[in-house]
Amino acid sequence: MPQDCSFSEEERRGVYRAIYERRDVRSHFLPDPVPDDVLGRILDAAHHAPSVGFMQPWDFLVIRDATIRKAVYRNFECASRCAAESL
Repeated sequence: MPQDCSFSEEERRGVYRAIYERRDVRSHFLPDPVPDDVLGRILDAAHHAPSVGFMQPWDFLVIRDATIRKAVYRNFECASRCAAESL
């Protein structure tokens, strides 16, 4: 028996509000660590986010060590520059 997958008016308003009010927050990161329970909810939502063919072809790494994060960032910057130069 098919399930009713329609959204309530309140749910639709919530989705549109999230879409219309979305802002880039990368420049607003706080230095505080994200609590484990909050991080768990964020990662759970990310794992259930839509993807092409519903394949969820991603893995997430939580890197808490600042030295490792800086090394990952440097590697990303290098790869990003190389990709930009090849275009």
